[in-house]
Amino acid sequence: MKTITATLEWTNDGYGVWFEEFPNVFSFGKTVEEAKSQAKEAIQLAFEDHKKPPKWLTNGYEIAVKFDVPALLKHYQHIFTKRGLSKITGVNESLLSQYAGGLKRPRKQQVHRIEVGLKSLSKELSQISLT
Repeated sequence: MKTITATLEWTNDGYGVWFEEFPNVFSFGKTVEEAKSQAKEAIQLAFEDHKKPPKWLTNGYEIAVKFDVPALLKHYQHIFTKRGLSKITGVNESLLSQYAGGLKRPRKQQVHRIEVGLKSLSKELSQISLT
């Protein structure tokens, strides 16, 4: 099954979606779930006029979501506080707020720190067992 990577970016109105593999295909949704659904529809529409659509389109494909930092912070704001994320990632709380608000764009190093911190937390949580 083919996997297509969709990048979600936060705007003031919702989540924009674009594909590196298909530069002329993009979509939008008010929520991440709607954005994913709209992304699939955008791909279908992009190949609608093709006489012979690619096999992966009819055989099935999945969309892997890649967040930009503001989109991630917005989507998980009800789960992670900026203070909690700061502890997990080592990134200053006020910087995280500026990233979330779109006032600043994180450098690659900061993006990496956020990703590593979240994956470390995920690994730790996946090893929890309760009695």
